[in-house]
Amino acid sequence: MFIQVFYPIIFSLVLIIIIRFQKLFHIPGLKKWDLNLAFLIKISSSLFYLFVFDVLFGKGMLAFDSLQYFIDGKILNEVFYKSPKSYFHILTGFGESLEMVEYYLNETGKWFYSVTFFLDDSKNIIRICSLIEFFARNSFFIYFIVFDIISLLGIYYLTKTIYKLTTLNVRFVFFGILLLPNLLFWSSGILKESPLILGFALFFYSLYFLKKNNFKRIFLFVLSLFLLIAFKPYLLLILIIALIIFAIKEFGKMSYLLSVFLFLTSFILLNLFQPEIRKKITRTISFKQHDFINIGRGGIYCRDTNTNVAFNIAPKYYSYFTTDSMQNIKINKKIHIFQLNRYQKIIDPITIDTNSTIKLKVCSFYVKSNSYIKVTPISSSFKQLMLNIPEAFINANFRPFPFDVGKKFRIPAFIETFLLFSFLFISIYFRKKLNTKEKNIVFILSIFAVFLSILIGWTTPVLGAIIRYRIPVYLSILLISFILIDKNKLWKKNIS
Repeated sequence: MFIQVFYPIIFSLVLIIIIRFQKLFHIPGLKKWDLNLAFLIKISSSLFYLFVFDVLFGKGMLAFDSLQYFIDGKILNEVFYKSPKSYFHILTGFGESLEMVEYYLNETGKWFYSVTFFLDDSKNIIRICSLIEFFARNSFFIYFIVFDIISLLGIYYLTKTIYKLTTLNVRFVFFGILLLPNLLFWSSGILKESPLILGFALFFYSLYFLKKNNFKRIFLFVLSLFLLIAFKPYLLLILIIALIIFAIKEFGKMSYLLSVFLFLTSFILLNLFQPEIRKKITRTISFKQHDFINIGRGGIYCRDTNTNVAFNIAPKYYSYFTTDSMQNIKINKKIHIFQLNRYQKIIDPITIDTNSTIKLKVCSFYVKSNSYIKVTPISSSFKQLMLNIPEAFINANFRPFPFDVGKKFRIPAFIETFLLFSFLFISIYFRKKLNTKEKNIVFILSIFAVFLSILIGWTTPVLGAIIRYRIPVYLSILLISFILIDKNKLWKKNIS
């Protein structure tokens, strides 16, 4: 009772006192209790998150990713008390072995041995959770509070980055970022969004708004790179692409549009004359899309024990086979299965029956997503990849529509989209005259938002996932709107 109820309350009160009287984090224009108010809003959002995934979806038990990260973090933390040396090997990634993972982490749900080092975002969340457990002592809401603080730091640095670039009141900017619905909700759980937003904020803050190359700037920049690489490497890649386009503009002394055109032309020519690069890019994106389509459709994932080739069985065939205690599949009636092959141009179904030589064994099972939508398969075709750009951009930025699937989140997401783009259009109409620095920031954020939108739309056929993945896109649009708008023009128009 104390651990789950009173400990989080005491912990929160201590943090409120620290936030109120600390001198390190301050932005001119914010009132003394604004950071505390923001912290309380984050706590309230975490309680709402718990209500959604504990009561509505979990039926009395915390559901989905946050629960698994919490459990896996505790399991990893226990390794410290068994073997501190093994714990630090696993925590840092240096010296981690398959035998070590199988011995200590066999009961985890999201930790799998790999040689990707820090490129596995799920493992990195588990690493953070294992550190939190040293003082959380099995109180899951302490985890939520820590992730709330991490995301609040990101919002603080985003506000500090742009508050001098906008005509709006700094409190409006701060609470506008904080209350962006998608960001507020998903950064209130034990999820990757919190460290991701902090990394995104520190990247711009350290790169553009710390004037001297001192230790603070270097440290924050390195920390931002670490967070982006650890939780979403493709975000850093797209940020680098945006900076490359900006560098082309600066060194070539050309316009913004011409620099974008030159980059895109170079990219297309490179893909045309370097077929291996073209194939690798197309296959990678195509496989991601194909994999997500299979997960969205749902089904049983199995492998042929003779060849180790993986297959997907659609739900409509579940009554056509049975499984034994070892998860081996016995076919009772002819079914069609799909081979999971990232390099296959066209995925054709394979027919198997009771006489088939293919021996299948169940690997995993997915329920069909309630928000699955049909997208045009890329099928490892570079031409189709390019043709899919409009569809990808629309899906990532504007869906779900009011008539789309996904009843629980469809209307709130549509309202958020409508309000955000309405604010963007108002900001463009009542825009101020931008200085060079403001133009550059808007340009880089715009490139980032467009490219990330296309990538999300290419690979994601599930609206629930799109809503979550596009948080950095919507955040960029909000920041652009804050920089563009001239509140004096807006007020004069309203008065007249």
